[in-house]
Amino acid sequence: MEDLPDSVDLKSFFVSPSSARTVPREWAVSLGRALGNWLSSFHSWAKEPAQADVALELEQNHFFRDLKFSINYDNLINMVSKYPEILEGSRAVFEKVRDMAKSESGRKDGEGFGVIHGDFWSGNIILPKTSLDTQYSKTPLFIIDWELAQCGTRALDLGQMMAELYELKHYKDIDAGVWIIQGITEAYPALSEEMAFRTLIHVGTHLIYFGSTVPGWGTDGQITDLVRLGRDLIVKAWEKDKSWFKGGVWDCLFKK
Repeated sequence: MEDLPDSVDLKSFFVSPSSARTVPREWAVSLGRALGNWLSSFHSWAKEPAQADVALELEQNHFFRDLKFSINYDNLINMVSKYPEILEGSRAVFEKVRDMAKSESGRKDGEGFGVIHGDFWSGNIILPKTSLDTQYSKTPLFIIDWELAQCGTRALDLGQMMAELYELKHYKDIDAGVWIIQGITEAYPALSEEMAFRTLIHVGTHLIYFGSTVPGWGTDGQITDLVRLGRDLIVKAWEKDKSWFKGGVWDCLFKK
């Protein structure tokens, strides 16, 4: 941040009173498209033969690979005891999800797998504080904090970002969060149904743990509602119940 004066991370940008309520829809969608284009380009670049050494190097990032898995999917199981009335009935599904995520951890070959940023969320996107004064397609974005770069499913990058953006809407009623999600799905290559469901599983996982544990983010009622939503996203995506998502915020993931 010291190298980028007069800049701010994307999450802070939206929760600041000066911008939260004044973001035009087209500006937010355009920003989402920029994020989707960048993420697509990064994932594609990392898959090229010329970057084989990069993939091999990041495949060895065992510490942060295991840390990311544990923080997300071990904690998914741990959260059942914190919200038993909401989550206990879904424990069996959560355990299957954890096993699936464990089998994917570190994988770099196959559709939807490869090098990922590993910590792709709104707090790691830097933009100028004056971004609302720029044209829709001219806002410069900087992606930072690459310590968690690793190999795995690209759903982790997509799902983490989308979950954080949705929290803006859930906790602060900031529509721009949903608009950016829509922009990301417009620019990122159309997901297979399998990838869309896997992304939604990670969205739900992120909401249950991270979304409910950040202090001062929302009321107790908002927190339990988010945990309940996270549960539903995981269960319905695990069951591949596409009809459940139709017409809602997450329908935009199903473009194929």
